[in-house]
Amino acid sequence: MASEKPAARPGNPRFSSGPCAKPPSFSLEQLNNAALGRSHRAAIGKAKLKDAIERTREILGIPADHLLGIVPASDTGAMEMAMW
Repeated sequence: MASEKPAARPGNPRFSSGPCAKPPSFSLEQLNNAALGRSHRAAIGKAKLKDAIERTREILGIPADHLLGIVPASDTGAMEMAMW
């Protein structure tokens, strides 16, 4: 099912599909390095997660012998972390 282009533009030029408008400074150029439409299991997704974990470790001063990871923001993620 193909979508048709809307006949009218939104009154706010910073219209967003989210719950709020985009900030005036928003630009699509900011998404150049985004892995949109890619799985977190793809090489680029794994690399971005690894970078985020390493930077978090450095910023928070977490010792190298401590494990650090990113889990889903859900009860399932919390339970999995508690079990393991």
